[in-house]
Amino acid sequence: MERSGAAREMISPQERYAMISEKAYYLGEERRKNQQPADPASDWLVAEAEIDRRISDF
Repeated sequence: MERSGAAREMISPQERYAMISEKAYYLGEERRKNQQPADPASDWLVAEAEIDRRISDF
């Protein structure tokens, strides 16, 4: 648990936002490639969960 707190302190809110934004972009591109309807809100939430999981695993 201490590791996740330390990792979060090392990544600024701006860096976290940029990481989520980039991941959401690629999720949206994957949707487009697979001819699925756009869902930016869902892409953002999925990206946010993944990035937060990666940060906490750090």
